[in-house]
Amino acid sequence: MPEIAQDSDALLYAFYPGPMGGKAIAELLSGKYAPSGRLPVSLPRNCGQLPVYYNHTVSYPAMHYCDMEHSHMEYVDICLKKQQDVWIISGIVKNKGNIDDTAVLQCYRKVLSGELVPRERELVAFSRIKVEKGGQKAFEIVMDADKFRYFNESGAKIYKSKILLMDSGKIIFEE
Repeated sequence: MPEIAQDSDALLYAFYPGPMGGKAIAELLSGKYAPSGRLPVSLPRNCGQLPVYYNHTVSYPAMHYCDMEHSHMEYVDICLKKQQDVWIISGIVKNKGNIDDTAVLQCYRKVLSGELVPRERELVAFSRIKVEKGGQKAFEIVMDADKFRYFNESGAKIYKSKILLMDSGKIIFEE
C-alpha cells in the first residue's frame, strides 16, 4: 500500500458500496456532489502501526487525507455558552462553493491535565448541516456538561477540558 500511495494523488477505498456505489463514486469524483461522509475506521500503513484508532499519540502522523473540496464552507460568529447542565456551541456556516454541500461539525473534548494520561481528544457530539450553494445556515449543538468532565483515580470529578469544533479534520473553534 505505501508504494501505491507514494505514486498516487489519492486513494479511494469504498469497502462494499452496494449496487449504486459505482454511480455514487462517479458523481463524487466528477464534482456533481460534495463528499460529506467521514471515515468510520482508520487504516494502518503497516502492521507495526497497530492498533489504529483516532485517539492516537501525536508522535506519528498516521494518515494524510486528500480533501476533495468542490465547495468551501466558512464559519462565522461561533460562540460557546457554558451553562450549569449544558454547553451550547452555535454559529453560522456559509457555503462559498458552487454546489450544495453538507458540513459535518464534530465537537471533541481535550483533557488538559490529570493524574492519568489523557487521550488526544474524544468525540462528544456531531451535527450534519446541509447548506445550499451560496447559502448559509445557523447551527446549534447542545451537549451535556458532564461530557467535559472526567474522573481521576480517586473518583473525583475534574473539569479541566477544552472544546474543539472541527470539520474535515480542521479546527475551526477552540476554547
